[in-house]
Amino acid sequence: MIKPITPKECGEQKINVILPEIIQAVNELLLEEYNGQYSVNILQKDIVSRYKKIAGENAISSDELYKKHQLDIEEVYRKAGWVVSYDKPAYNENYDAIFTFKSKTSKK
Repeated sequence: MIKPITPKECGEQKINVILPEIIQAVNELLLEEYNGQYSVNILQKDIVSRYKKIAGENAISSDELYKKHQLDIEEVYRKAGWVVSYDKPAYNENYDAIFTFKSKTSKK
């Protein structure tokens, strides 16, 4: 019998629905920027760009990435030990959406 998924299960299983190329893109960007002490800011557009480079001709469009919530990665990385926040501009603001990753043990 199939039962409804709980919110907890949904968060736990999110890693199974995010494209592996998205995870690889974020991992690569983290490796390039993280120095072990401070937070890392990664622009959403840089994740999309890196994803497209990794996926090549198999990449889905940016619109599809957003529609399918492929950039809802916060919980996935929180489970991996990061403190993750996401900031995007309001309708009257103009700046790039950004993810901030910080180790749970970092000083800042």
